[in-house]
Amino acid sequence: MRCGKIKAMRTTPLLTASRCALTSVALSCCMLACLASAGMQSAAGQTVVDADTLKVGDRIFRLYGVDVPDARQSCDDGAWFPRPHAVEALTKFIGDRKVECIEVYTDQMTGVPVALCNAGNDDLQVFMVGQGWGWAVRPDGLKYVDYERQAMALRRGVHGHECERADRWRKKHQ
Repeated sequence: MRCGKIKAMRTTPLLTASRCALTSVALSCCMLACLASAGMQSAAGQTVVDADTLKVGDRIFRLYGVDVPDARQSCDDGAWFPRPHAVEALTKFIGDRKVECIEVYTDQMTGVPVALCNAGNDDLQVFMVGQGWGWAVRPDGLKYVDYERQAMALRRGVHGHECERADRWRKKHQ
């Protein structure tokens, strides 16, 4: 935000800077609150649509910063299909808890909102990556990279099998 001088008042540079800073902070807080309330969805009517997609109320959201195995992707030379296991894990983890999603942006290709979603106090993105049911998307999901490394070290989910990262698999098969 750019603040100029207030012509109607005599003021010191420090006072002008202070007012400018306070105005910027206040406007930023108001904008964040408005965006959060506009993008936040929660309702009793919620469904796990897929391993990275939830229906909350009447809206569909894709999990932010997470890439899950492709629906056609197999691991262990075709012997294991991880996607149904990932869907089951997410469904069980959410259980009957209320899901809330805050939209981060809308995917330009699909038109689907991409959101940070929680079940109660639990971050669903952390769960999916930390349990090995997805990979941290770079650069969006950088905050999930340590969870991915931990899942790899513990051989959780896809990391316990010979699985290619979903983005690399898609490049070869689409």
